[in-house]
Amino acid sequence: ASIYVRVSSDKQAKEGDSISAQLDALRKYIRKYSYECVGEFVDDGISGTKDDRDELQKLLALVEQDAVDIILFCKLDRWFRSIRHYINTQAILDAHGVNWLAIWEPIYDTTTPQGRLIVNQMMSIAQFEAENTSSRIKQVFAYKTQNREVLSGNIPPGYSIENKHLVPNEQANDIRRAFDVYDRTNSIADTVRAMEGTGLPTTTQGMKYLLKRKVYIGEAHGLVDFCEPIVERDVFDRVQIALSRNIKRSQKRTYLFTGLIHCKDCGSLMISSCRNGRGDKSLYYRCKGHYQKLQDRCVNSKVIYESVLEKMLIDMLPDLIVEQVEMHKKRSAPVISYERQKASLEKKIERLKVLFVNDEISLEEYRVDKATLMLQIEQLAPVKPSEPPQAVLQLQG
Repeated sequence: ASIYVRVSSDKQAKEGDSISAQLDALRKYIRKYSYECVGEFVDDGISGTKDDRDELQKLLALVEQDAVDIILFCKLDRWFRSIRHYINTQAILDAHGVNWLAIWEPIYDTTTPQGRLIVNQMMSIAQFEAENTSSRIKQVFAYKTQNREVLSGNIPPGYSIENKHLVPNEQANDIRRAFDVYDRTNSIADTVRAMEGTGLPTTTQGMKYLLKRKVYIGEAHGLVDFCEPIVERDVFDRVQIALSRNIKRSQKRTYLFTGLIHCKDCGSLMISSCRNGRGDKSLYYRCKGHYQKLQDRCVNSKVIYESVLEKMLIDMLPDLIVEQVEMHKKRSAPVISYERQKASLEKKIERLKVLFVNDEISLEEYRVDKATLMLQIEQLAPVKPSEPPQAVLQLQG
């Protein structure tokens, strides 16, 4: 026999379905009926609707090796909560002659013909309920849409809900002004600055999304008269045309330091720009955090010219070359391989699981420590000493 345990939330643990409680009950059951335990599989913090659970996949791999006769768990919902997963999993178990039993719900027992009949009947009923519920929800949504009623609590700025319908509120004037500003300037940045303090989006992407919403001309859910419009259609159409044209395409100029330099004050990327007819001062970079943010704006309003950066880089090249040679020597030194670091962290996770199963640490401690170790694994990167080093230019002032 093999044991399977799953907890998806702290609430379940508090209601008596903790991992330790499930393991204790299953171990007693194995001893009582003299089973030989070939493995304990514990999935913590994972929904039963997911079939890509790590421990479940390990258990099914053991099944495919014909090493298991029966799988024991406490309740049916610990095993699965999806009809599709039930069918797929049961097909694997049937192919290898493996039964399962929910010890706290003995009515679910595939070791007997009666038990299989009950399981199949219950799953058929569950599928009927799921499909029936989905059909009812679709009917409700269709009815609400035809009656121009709001379907969710995600209300667009400029509207409020009254008697289940969208109606313009006092912020509607700000919406009209945002469309008017963009219609006049064709500049998202200018529109964002003009609407500062109104509660409308404070980023260029947020403002662009707002200006594209058809709800402001009364259209939603395929209906052209879903709600009262805030913006006139001709204004909306002109804004959409301008937005489609206001897309940055391939630049005529080449900015050598694009994406390579950051503001010394806030760390934001320095964005490129130009001034026609300025000679060496035509190309320059400025802080994105100052020119595109409204909240927590960086104080650095200065610009740095590309010609200045080029001169700084040329002056620093001799020192950079020496520095890179030294860095290359260090990189050529023996390093701990990516595989060894990953294996070490995975062993720590396994030891952590043993401590939790033996009640030596709490569920919260287990989850926090496990998350920390998983993050460290994700942050690992294979070391490639043979790759040429990349120069790093640090700008001061």
